[in-house]
Amino acid sequence: MTREENIHEVDLIELFEIIWGKKLTIFLCVILSALFSYSYAISQVNYFQSDALLKVVNNSGSSVTSSSGGYASLLGVNIGGPSTDLSGELVATIKSKDFFKILLQNNDYILPNVTAAKNFDLDSNLIIYNENIYNAQKNIWLDKRKPSFLYSYNRYKRMLNVGISKDTGFLNISVEHVSPIFAKELIDIIVSESNALFKRNQFEESSRSLEYLTQKLETESLANIRNAAHQLVTKNLEKQMMANINEDFILSFIDNSYVYENKSRPNKPLICILGTLIGFLASILFVLLRHYILKSKKIKQPS
Repeated sequence: MTREENIHEVDLIELFEIIWGKKLTIFLCVILSALFSYSYAISQVNYFQSDALLKVVNNSGSSVTSSSGGYASLLGVNIGGPSTDLSGELVATIKSKDFFKILLQNNDYILPNVTAAKNFDLDSNLIIYNENIYNAQKNIWLDKRKPSFLYSYNRYKRMLNVGISKDTGFLNISVEHVSPIFAKELIDIIVSESNALFKRNQFEESSRSLEYLTQKLETESLANIRNAAHQLVTKNLEKQMMANINEDFILSFIDNSYVYENKSRPNKPLICILGTLIGFLASILFVLLRHYILKSKKIKQPS
């Protein structure tokens, strides 16, 4: 065995002896770390996630001929052209402030659940609210404690995750909340309001087009333009028919949202394990540093 190997062996033995000599200190540090980690873990609020998989439906009506499209441009009417991918527009809409405002206007209980919910009672299936800002019994906000719209919107964005799968083209949406029930309900509300919004927008657009085309037919004498106008009237009537008969106008469930029983976070056992491990390593480091600092001070002292 070389001299360097002997030195390394002696160093390892010395380290082990130092650690073993302070085993009680290390043990106490580990126990304290474990207790602190456990206390911290159980104090954390459980969050539950609900998700859904949806198909983006294009209900823009039947396509028209290229000649009708040309006449439409001459008439100043937007017929939409060929089917377009609405996925990007839909994702941007769901994430927008204007859409969140629609959610708040049509559903009174969304605002307190987004901003004032602090925990969930699994036995009673009831949300526990922050009593300092919201009185759940009377359904009122305390004086000057109602959150601002932008604050509420930021909370909404943090609990929402929505995007289009690059592999399938389907829309994935998930909501994380202290209440597994509200997480599911919010997804269902978002889907319902999205369908209603896009349906309403298409109906209003086709109504404006029909009003314009009706006026055009009353004043236009050229046969080819009147024929194009009749085709555009038919297309817009088809749009209104689709808007009236389809409940799943823009979004259709492939995999519905559910109330999940298992929390999504935090991982409390992992917190306890990591906290105990960090305490163990920190205690060893403390013991070694303290030993060598004291040792160096003794060496520097004059004999």
